[in-house]
Amino acid sequence: MGKKLWTCGAAAMVLLLIGLPAGAADKAAVFDMEEVSVFDQGGEDGPNTMIRFATSGQSARCTKDRIKEVKKYPEFKSDNAMFGTVIFDRNQIDPNAGITFQMAIDESEGTGKGFDRLYFDLNGDLDLTNDEPVKPMADPPKGIPTSGVAFDFLSVEFEGVAPLKILPRIRPSGSTRAYVYLTAAVARQGKIKIGEVEYNALLTQARGITGRFDRPGTGLLLMPVDGAAGARPVGGGSLGSMFDVDGTLFQVSASPTGDKLTVGPFRGEGGLLKVAAGDRKKIKKLGISGSLVSADVMVPLGDRMATKKRNKYRIPVGDYAPSYLAVDFGDLTMSFSRNYYAEDGSRPTKPKAATCSFKIRKDKPFVVDFADKPAILFSSPPKEQAIKPGSSVRVGAVIVEPKLDLLLRGLQDTSKKISERTVTGPDGKKVTIPQYESLDPTVVITNSAGKKVAEGKMPFG
Repeated sequence: MGKKLWTCGAAAMVLLLIGLPAGAADKAAVFDMEEVSVFDQGGEDGPNTMIRFATSGQSARCTKDRIKEVKKYPEFKSDNAMFGTVIFDRNQIDPNAGITFQMAIDESEGTGKGFDRLYFDLNGDLDLTNDEPVKPMADPPKGIPTSGVAFDFLSVEFEGVAPLKILPRIRPSGSTRAYVYLTAAVARQGKIKIGEVEYNALLTQARGITGRFDRPGTGLLLMPVDGAAGARPVGGGSLGSMFDVDGTLFQVSASPTGDKLTVGPFRGEGGLLKVAAGDRKKIKKLGISGSLVSADVMVPLGDRMATKKRNKYRIPVGDYAPSYLAVDFGDLTMSFSRNYYAEDGSRPTKPKAATCSFKIRKDKPFVVDFADKPAILFSSPPKEQAIKPGSSVRVGAVIVEPKLDLLLRGLQDTSKKISERTVTGPDGKKVTIPQYESLDPTVVITNSAGKKVAEGKMPFG
């Protein structure tokens, strides 16, 4: 089953490595950014549209399971004490890399009275008894989200910059877990130009706190200055995201404190990403969109909302994993992401690092033709699960390309349009996107005697 689908939909992506063009006359430009509060912008109604995004904060889950790495905990007053870990300055490849802090939350008035103490290991010594307990804030900022309890600011130190003020907020979720949201108190705001387009720029520590504003994971939101009403922020959402302007890649970098943004075309070594049909000469419709990521950059591949995809892109030399890829190959369209399943089909307790299988080297072609047989992994039931006769069993499976560690997310027949949907593009304009028939695999289940006991479609996802 999987082999047949894969053969029909195989697309060859060829990276012919050459230098990126230096023909663009644009030079790097430096723009000033001012410090702004993420809580007190936009008048009595709270933060404006862009700043409001920055108040969401990075989240961390707390459960009743103690963290084994912690050497010493305080004496808790409640039976509901919970424990969690937060990682700052994560990168796009390994979600477990970065600066790790341990924490615990407690109810000082007793079980069931509500969380009102946060123990945060600011000094990083894995001893939560020698850090001052954090208490609820007496007068929370008006721009903070209303759900949960806001606590006094933490002052977290990062190398090379002044300590960052971070507001924690605790929101319980049932009786066995709670979420801590950590919001950096300040952002940087200004106007910049990429190519000929001017943007309102917001440099934030929003959904991922990096400490320094020059880190690739620092949030970067861009809104066209002359955008239509209802326009959404554009770009990849982080400082490490590149921008494709008429075929030229632009980079944005920042000073450690975020007071300066530098914008200019990429001038390094790169190559050509090309979708090819291989030996399938009759296939003419070829294209790819999405993005590739490394630890430092995210490279865009066209407009994800475009109905017609480009088949060539110039990208920098480096090792990449796919964030998301959509490939057109004749009448078929396929989507892929990084594979987050283990070899046995299970979901790891800790997110696994992405496999950087797209290895782009100078003057050395990198060809992806999906010639290897795909693997079918059953994500449920677990191999060790005993199944009693007559019981119901949930069966789940995924298709992966093992050599490149790609997860096949969808396969559709573009010759069979079933509907269409309208969405709002970044510029505020409506875009109509056709919906096609999904070529979902058929799964047949047999017992130990070879007798078929179940059969049905298994949708991708």
